[in-house]
Amino acid sequence: MMEGLIFRKPDFPAQIGYDAGGVVESVGPEVETLKVGDRVSTFQAVSLLDDAAHAETIIYPQTALIIYPESLKPVQSASVNTGLFTAYFALLEVAYQRRHD
Repeated sequence: MMEGLIFRKPDFPAQIGYDAGGVVESVGPEVETLKVGDRVSTFQAVSLLDDAAHAETIIYPQTALIIYPESLKPVQSASVNTGLFTAYFALLEVAYQRRHD
């Protein structure tokens, strides 16, 4: 992020937080992939200008939520995606970009 290589650099002031896990409390009329009661975690497919995860209750697009197994606690589900996307971005996106510069 400090090098400006994030997929969508936020304009400041921006909200904070990509990582959250919890239970769906309600869905909009066009939501097709989730239902009330689903256990979901967020992943970094949003802009911090529009959606952020550092709150007790959040509104998030269905395209940026993943259903996680019941064996995980919400905090565990959020941390899984942090490591996954950090590694993905560093190893594939940044390495690929630098190799082709």
